[in-house]
Amino acid sequence: MNLAARIVAYTALLGALAATGPDRAGAEEGEDVRYTAVDLGAGYAVELTTSGRVVYHTRGPTAPIDTSRTFVVVPPNTPGASWTSTEIVSGDAEFAYVEPHDVSPSGVVVGASDLGPFRWTAGTFELIDLLGPVAPHSLTGCDKGAADRPESFSYSPTGGLGRSGLVAVGDDGTLLGFARYQVYGFDDAACPRPVSDGSPAGDAADAAWLAKVADWFAYWNEWASRDMFFIGASSSPFDAAHTPGAHWEGTVSDIGTGGHIVGLKGGRAILYRSPANPGGRFLDAAPDGFEWYEVGHVNAQGRVAGAFSPSSGPVEARVWEPDGTRTDLPGPANGDDARALAVNSDGDVVGQTAELLILERGAAAALWTDDGLHDLNTLVDNTTTRFEDGTSYTFLLTKAVAIGDDGRILCQAVAEPGQIEPRIVVLTPICDTIGVTPTSIDFGDVEIGRTVTAQVTVENCSGQTASVTARGGSGPFRISGATRKKVKDGASYAFAYTFRPTAGGAFAATVSITGPGGIVVPVALRGRGVAPGPQLFVFPNPMDFGPTVRGVDKYPVIIQNLRDEPIKVTFGDLAAPFATTGPRTVTIAARKTVMREVSFKPQNQGVFTGAMTLTTNVKGAPVQSVSFSGQLARTVRVKRVIRGSAEFRKFPGDWTDLAEGAELDEQTEISTDPGSEVELEYPDGSTTIIRPASQIKVLALFTAGGVVTTEILLKVGELAAKVKKADVIRSDFKVRSPTATASVRGTEFDVVQDDVAGTTTVRVREGVVEVDPEGAGLKTVFVKAGLQVTVTATSVGKLTRLPK
Repeated sequence: MNLAARIVAYTALLGALAATGPDRAGAEEGEDVRYTAVDLGAGYAVELTTSGRVVYHTRGPTAPIDTSRTFVVVPPNTPGASWTSTEIVSGDAEFAYVEPHDVSPSGVVVGASDLGPFRWTAGTFELIDLLGPVAPHSLTGCDKGAADRPESFSYSPTGGLGRSGLVAVGDDGTLLGFARYQVYGFDDAACPRPVSDGSPAGDAADAAWLAKVADWFAYWNEWASRDMFFIGASSSPFDAAHTPGAHWEGTVSDIGTGGHIVGLKGGRAILYRSPANPGGRFLDAAPDGFEWYEVGHVNAQGRVAGAFSPSSGPVEARVWEPDGTRTDLPGPANGDDARALAVNSDGDVVGQTAELLILERGAAAALWTDDGLHDLNTLVDNTTTRFEDGTSYTFLLTKAVAIGDDGRILCQAVAEPGQIEPRIVVLTPICDTIGVTPTSIDFGDVEIGRTVTAQVTVENCSGQTASVTARGGSGPFRISGATRKKVKDGASYAFAYTFRPTAGGAFAATVSITGPGGIVVPVALRGRGVAPGPQLFVFPNPMDFGPTVRGVDKYPVIIQNLRDEPIKVTFGDLAAPFATTGPRTVTIAARKTVMREVSFKPQNQGVFTGAMTLTTNVKGAPVQSVSFSGQLARTVRVKRVIRGSAEFRKFPGDWTDLAEGAELDEQTEISTDPGSEVELEYPDGSTTIIRPASQIKVLALFTAGGVVTTEILLKVGELAAKVKKADVIRSDFKVRSPTATASVRGTEFDVVQDDVAGTTTVRVREGVVEVDPEGAGLKTVFVKAGLQVTVTATSVGKLTRLPK
């Protein structure tokens, strides 16, 4: 449970005990939650993970670098057992200084070493190159740029202590680090002094040159001293040009478990929300007379702990909400400074109070809960421990560095009296009777009719087997399973609560967990009922059959179940000329698909539309539909008679004069007289010009799967074809001859059939034509624009250029 709830529960327990007699009450009513402490040794505390893992080091940046050591400490699984400590070493004797800055929940440690930023993972130490292989670089020239500065200089990226390092590591391995360029070496050979005009040294021209040099150094020194912070992925912080994924000229403090990044920029506290939780950033407007901000930690929800200093009065602890609103935490009654350093998911805040924060004079570790500010030194039951030589000491908690969602707190401490070395202390809340986690559940948005389950875990630490009861639950909230359980000392049990909304809107209820001695811990439940959205993904939708020449065109519709459980789908009726076959109702497994074939059989000219409804068995889910369209296309139309006259027939019919606008069907033959030309238009928009003394036959003209297929047989003579590109209507256009077939999809070409010579020549003016010889064993040839090929029954000629 969170700390505020523990305080409430402990107060309730004291009231129950007092009611049984004054000899049962062991503390005053309202006493705060208590802690037990573990001293991990001398050093500087850095971070505490949600699993209780602690990172610390033995010396700070100002200490001799040859004495620095870094440790990762893991809590025991069994209460009272020893913590496990692992030292982070590089394996290289050159690494004398290793300073950790952060540790991820999975145990990845990042920080700075004397040779640059490092990452440590499961015993593996590796350097992280923040800048990439940037070699020392020189630029030469004088008086360049708007500022008229000499620009002959050298620069190089510098690593090492204080120059570059990693500040934080995210759950997904994202790294936050800093680096700095150092500029040096003005090259006066490239920018020499002006030629002396005979005046003494230090004349006006010389002074102007010296002023430029001074201005150059001032400009670049300012730039070189600015820390440059970067955000990058763990595997490759920068691209090939070594440009950072993001650049922040300011102070980056932390990356939270939710992926949010917090720091300072332009003197203001700033939060960059993670891509998974979009919404921009917030800037806190500086109050009148403000001096500085400090931000330390951001939690999973984007809540930020920090402090600010007005022009007068003490430093004040503050918490920023993700929406930009802020809460000023109460300070000490004596008016001392206070700062917040970390906040957990329950909103409990830890930090430090001091007479003067800059000097940490009179510093004390602080805890803020719903009922105000607490000095952690007053809440610890065991503040006395022993050195290895057997001497005892009492430690004083001077700073609370981090707080976990389980209430565990990482502190900095000093030993009294007279001990110089700082100590690292971990505080763990004492469970007086039962611990309840969590004390508030948000089920979020749940579809009407669906059931979502969440657990409330009760830990018994009363010293004996205790009976624990889960009470309450009304409306859409219910208890699932056991409501009363005997729990052994040191064990735990999880009660299940469900949320099943029957209507839309927000719902809330308070249930309770009752333990030994009458202790009652309230648990707040809330959730929101929402109408189900679309349950199916339908493709394609809409479906356009396009121009259908004749017969029946068929096309599949794919329907996917978007739910994690099976769903029953009922198909509505389809009106002619659209139709579908198959069962009216089908069951689709979770996340699976089914296919339903739809046919289109137009009988009359015109455009047709239709729709098929898809109804599911999910209560409240919308009825979905898939729409269809299509049209009965014209067959082959005589677009124009260019010159002369032509005839047509449908075998074995008689030849008839061909008139402009006439409609021709499959198996129709067309013959042009000498000196005559006719242009034909096909359903897909393609055209052919039948040259003089030529004869063709429309072999095939149909639609299948949305593709218009056209096959023309050139018996004798010549035709010129212009085939439409497949942008809207998909087409398959072929011209056959006795010796070859030319297949195209969007091009211009001519086909000449010499019946006497037995040759077919294909000339391509645009695009590519696939020429497939009819002769056995002859290979297909692809003819590009500007080329031609001649095919016989037994051979394929060489590709040659078109005659001019």
